[in-house]
Amino acid sequence: MYVRKLISHVAKKPEYWYLAYQCEELSDESCYALLSESLKKLDVGVPFEYIVGWTEFYKYRFQVTENVLIPREESEILVEQSINTLSNSTKNNLKVLELGVGSGAIISSILLSTSKSISAIATDCSPAALLAAKNNSIRLGVDVTFKQGDWWDALNSNEDGPFDLIITNPICRYQKINERTLSGYEPLSHFMEKNLSIWNQ
Repeated sequence: MYVRKLISHVAKKPEYWYLAYQCEELSDESCYALLSESLKKLDVGVPFEYIVGWTEFYKYRFQVTENVLIPREESEILVEQSINTLSNSTKNNLKVLELGVGSGAIISSILLSTSKSISAIATDCSPAALLAAKNNSIRLGVDVTFKQGDWWDALNSNEDGPFDLIITNPICRYQKINERTLSGYEPLSHFMEKNLSIWNQ
Protein backbone atom coordinates (compact mmCIF):
# COMPACT_ATOMS: atom_id res chain seq x y z
CA MET A 1 0.00 0.00 0.00
CA TYR A 2 2.75 2.45 0.98
CA VAL A 3 4.76 1.70 -2.18
CA ARG A 4 1.78 2.53 -4.38
CA LYS A 5 1.18 5.75 -2.47
CA LEU A 6 4.87 6.66 -2.70
CA ILE A 7 4.88 6.15 -6.46
CA SER A 8 1.82 8.37 -6.80
CA HIS A 9 3.50 10.98 -4.60
CA VAL A 10 6.78 10.94 -6.53
CA ALA A 11 5.04 11.00 -9.92
CA LYS A 12 2.70 13.74 -8.67
CA LYS A 13 -0.24 11.72 -9.94
CA PRO A 14 -3.44 10.54 -8.21
CA GLU A 15 -3.32 7.03 -6.81
CA TYR A 16 -5.68 5.65 -9.46
CA TRP A 17 -3.05 6.63 -12.06
CA TYR A 18 -0.73 3.96 -10.66
CA LEU A 19 -3.46 1.33 -10.88
CA ALA A 20 -4.23 2.26 -14.49
CA TYR A 21 -0.73 2.70 -15.90
CA GLN A 22 1.48 0.63 -13.59
CA CYS A 23 4.37 3.14 -13.73
CA GLU A 24 4.48 3.25 -17.56
CA GLU A 25 4.93 7.03 -17.43
CA LEU A 26 7.43 7.03 -14.56
CA SER A 27 10.43 7.38 -16.86
CA ASP A 28 12.10 10.45 -15.39
CA GLU A 29 15.38 9.45 -13.73
CA SER A 30 14.87 12.04 -11.00
CA CYS A 31 11.55 10.38 -10.15
CA TYR A 32 13.21 7.00 -9.84
CA ALA A 33 15.96 8.49 -7.67
CA LEU A 34 13.41 10.13 -5.38
CA LEU A 35 11.38 6.93 -5.18
CA SER A 36 14.52 4.94 -4.34
CA GLU A 37 15.46 7.41 -1.60
CA SER A 38 11.93 7.34 -0.21
CA LEU A 39 11.85 3.53 -0.13
CA LYS A 40 15.17 3.48 1.75
CA LYS A 41 13.74 5.84 4.37
CA LEU A 42 10.65 3.66 4.67
CA ASP A 43 12.84 0.58 5.06
CA VAL A 44 14.75 2.04 8.02
CA GLY A 45 11.58 3.04 9.82
CA VAL A 46 10.86 6.60 8.76
CA PRO A 47 7.05 6.88 8.77
CA PHE A 48 5.36 7.20 5.41
CA GLU A 49 3.68 10.41 6.56
CA TYR A 50 7.01 12.16 7.16
CA ILE A 51 8.30 11.06 3.76
CA VAL A 52 5.36 12.48 1.82
CA GLY A 53 4.70 15.34 4.24
CA TRP A 54 1.00 14.74 4.91
CA THR A 55 -1.47 12.45 6.66
CA GLU A 56 -5.19 11.76 6.56
CA PHE A 57 -7.06 12.50 9.79
CA TYR A 58 -10.80 12.72 10.39
CA LYS A 59 -11.77 13.18 6.72
CA TYR A 60 -9.14 15.86 6.15
CA ARG A 61 -5.56 15.99 4.94
CA PHE A 62 -2.95 17.63 7.16
CA GLN A 63 0.62 18.56 6.45
CA VAL A 64 3.07 17.01 8.92
CA THR A 65 6.75 17.60 9.52
CA GLU A 66 9.20 15.89 11.83
CA ASN A 67 8.56 18.72 14.29
CA VAL A 68 5.15 17.27 15.13
CA LEU A 69 3.82 13.84 15.98
CA ILE A 70 1.66 12.10 13.41
CA PRO A 71 -2.01 12.29 14.42
CA ARG A 72 -3.27 8.88 15.53
CA GLU A 73 -6.51 7.32 14.37
CA GLU A 74 -7.62 6.88 17.98
CA SER A 75 -7.32 10.65 18.47
CA GLU A 76 -10.41 10.96 16.29
CA ILE A 77 -12.36 9.82 19.36
CA LEU A 78 -11.37 13.08 21.05
CA VAL A 79 -12.59 14.99 18.01
CA GLU A 80 -15.95 13.18 18.06
CA GLN A 81 -16.44 13.74 21.78
CA SER A 82 -15.55 17.42 21.43
CA ILE A 83 -17.99 17.89 18.55
CA ASN A 84 -20.76 16.23 20.57
CA THR A 85 -20.03 18.42 23.59
CA LEU A 86 -20.10 21.60 21.54
CA SER A 87 -23.20 20.55 19.59
CA ASN A 88 -25.09 19.83 22.81
CA SER A 89 -24.23 23.20 24.31
CA THR A 90 -27.08 25.69 24.61
CA LYS A 91 -24.65 28.50 23.84
CA ASN A 92 -24.16 29.71 20.29
CA ASN A 93 -20.82 31.45 20.83
CA LEU A 94 -18.24 29.17 22.40
CA LYS A 95 -14.57 29.40 23.38
CA VAL A 96 -12.33 26.37 22.89
CA LEU A 97 -8.73 25.87 24.00
CA GLU A 98 -6.31 23.18 22.87
CA LEU A 99 -3.14 22.71 24.91
CA GLY A 100 -0.25 21.22 22.93
CA VAL A 101 -1.70 21.69 19.47
CA GLY A 102 1.01 19.88 17.47
CA SER A 103 -0.02 19.71 13.81
CA GLY A 104 -3.38 21.31 14.55
CA ALA A 105 -5.27 18.27 13.30
CA ILE A 106 -7.59 18.01 16.31
CA ILE A 107 -8.66 21.64 16.69
CA SER A 108 -8.98 22.13 12.92
CA SER A 109 -11.10 18.99 12.53
CA ILE A 110 -13.40 20.16 15.32
CA LEU A 111 -13.87 23.60 13.79
CA LEU A 112 -14.52 22.11 10.36
CA SER A 113 -17.16 19.75 11.73
CA THR A 114 -19.41 21.96 13.84
CA SER A 115 -21.85 24.69 12.90
CA LYS A 116 -21.43 26.59 16.18
CA SER A 117 -19.63 29.93 16.31
CA ILE A 118 -16.34 29.09 18.00
CA SER A 119 -13.46 31.24 19.15
CA ALA A 120 -10.45 28.92 19.26
CA ILE A 121 -7.06 29.31 20.91
CA ALA A 122 -4.26 26.75 20.64
CA THR A 123 -0.94 26.68 22.47
CA ASP A 124 2.33 24.85 22.03
CA CYS A 125 5.83 25.31 23.39
CA SER A 126 7.36 24.55 19.97
CA PRO A 127 7.56 27.37 17.39
CA ALA A 128 7.95 24.76 14.63
CA ALA A 129 4.79 22.95 15.73
CA LEU A 130 2.87 26.22 15.83
CA LEU A 131 4.02 26.99 12.30
CA ALA A 132 2.81 23.59 11.08
CA ALA A 133 -0.53 24.05 12.85
CA LYS A 134 -0.95 27.57 11.48
CA ASN A 135 -0.19 26.43 7.93
CA ASN A 136 -2.80 23.70 8.23
CA SER A 137 -5.42 26.07 9.61
CA ILE A 138 -4.83 28.57 6.80
CA ARG A 139 -4.98 25.90 4.13
CA LEU A 140 -8.21 24.46 5.55
CA GLY A 141 -9.77 27.87 6.16
CA VAL A 142 -10.28 27.71 9.92
CA ASP A 143 -9.68 30.57 12.33
CA VAL A 144 -7.44 29.72 15.28
CA THR A 145 -5.37 32.01 17.49
CA PHE A 146 -2.00 30.36 18.13
CA LYS A 147 0.12 31.19 21.16
CA GLN A 148 3.59 29.96 22.06
CA GLY A 149 4.25 28.85 25.60
CA ASP A 150 4.22 26.00 28.05
CA TRP A 151 0.58 24.97 28.42
CA TRP A 152 -1.24 27.64 30.45
CA ASP A 153 1.77 29.96 30.48
CA ALA A 154 0.99 30.99 26.90
CA LEU A 155 -2.36 32.43 27.94
CA ASN A 156 -3.38 35.81 29.26
CA SER A 157 -5.73 34.83 32.07
CA ASN A 158 -7.50 38.19 32.00
CA GLU A 159 -8.26 38.16 28.29
CA ASP A 160 -8.23 34.61 26.89
CA GLY A 161 -10.55 32.73 29.26
CA PRO A 162 -12.84 31.38 30.46
CA PHE A 163 -13.30 28.45 28.07
CA ASP A 164 -16.30 26.29 27.34
CA LEU A 165 -14.11 23.36 26.31
CA ILE A 166 -10.45 22.57 26.97
CA ILE A 167 -8.84 19.72 25.05
CA THR A 168 -5.38 18.18 25.03
CA ASN A 169 -3.82 15.04 23.66
CA PRO A 170 -0.31 14.96 25.14
CA ILE A 171 2.44 12.43 24.60
CA CYS A 172 2.14 9.44 26.90
CA ARG A 173 5.46 9.09 28.68
CA TYR A 174 5.88 5.49 29.71
CA GLN A 175 8.62 4.48 32.13
CA LYS A 176 9.70 1.85 29.65
CA ILE A 177 9.20 2.67 26.01
CA ASN A 178 10.23 0.15 23.39
CA GLU A 179 9.98 -0.68 19.71
CA ARG A 180 6.87 -2.76 20.29
CA THR A 181 5.08 0.16 21.93
CA LEU A 182 5.85 2.41 18.96
CA SER A 183 5.46 -0.19 16.21
CA GLY A 184 4.00 1.43 13.12
CA TYR A 185 4.54 4.95 14.40
CA GLU A 186 7.56 7.23 14.73
CA PRO A 187 10.98 5.63 15.21
CA LEU A 188 12.07 5.33 18.84
CA SER A 189 14.85 7.86 18.27
CA HIS A 190 12.34 10.47 17.11
CA PHE A 191 10.89 10.77 20.60
CA MET A 192 14.28 11.76 21.95
CA GLU A 193 15.04 14.48 19.43
CA LYS A 194 15.11 18.13 20.40
CA ASN A 195 12.45 19.12 17.88
CA LEU A 196 9.78 17.50 20.07
CA SER A 197 9.91 20.09 22.81
CA ILE A 198 7.35 18.53 25.14
CA TRP A 199 9.31 15.28 25.32
CA ASN A 200 12.31 17.07 26.76
CA GLN A 201 10.42 18.59 29.66
